Amino acid sequence: DVAKELIPWKHFAIESLKVSQIPFWNPYNFSGNPLMANFQSGVFYPANLMFFLLSFENAWMLYIISSSILSAVFMYLFLRRLAVSSYASILGSISYTFSLYMTVWIEYGNIGHTLLWLPLVLYFTDRILEKVTYRNFLGLIFSLFLSILAGYIQGAFYIFLMAFIYFLGKSYFNKKVSKIKSLVFASGLAFPILLSLFQLLPTLELFGNSSRG
Repeated sequence: DVAKELIPWKHFAIESLKVSQIPFWNPYNFSGNPLMANFQSGVFYPANLMFFLLSFENAWMLYIISSSILSAVFMYLFLRRLAVSSYASILGSISYTFSLYMTVWIEYGNIGHTLLWLPLVLYFTDRILEKVTYRNFLGLIFSLFLSILAGYIQGAFYIFLMAFIYFLGKSYFNKKVSKIKSLVFASGLAFPILLSLFQLLPTLELFGNSSRG
């Protein structure tokens, strides 16, 4: 899949963007297929910028490696937020980054880059539970938005679901969450979806026309 799908999709998308064209259509798959609407191509993911700075081969290598580095950093940040000791946080970040699921799919790129945002989403969710600020609100929106653009819709759904369960569970145990915090958190879940409609709507249309729909 990586050699015959993910890499060719990414290469074609980058080459199109380099000449200021949005790659709506890929003429090289069968008689042609939608590319931008194909969620896994991750056309609008900001990490694509590295492909403009480096050769495609080096950028792809950095793209894959960076998913492990960022997931470890974000998980460490989240665990420290929970007052876990530094050594235990390092162990936790390594355990998450090189867990079975993350390791099996690491070469795909889009899966790792989607799931690396989970710890950061939980980090800002936890901060909102403590105090509502613009920084926490925007941090939640930003991390969820990027998890959508990364290119793995199933993983993005899992992240939204985990954030909701975490907020609900911790609210129940704390028994002191205000309506304002709940409203801010709900808005933090809704805004990334609205902001990414330019990607989600074509994808949903493609799903509707798929033989596997």
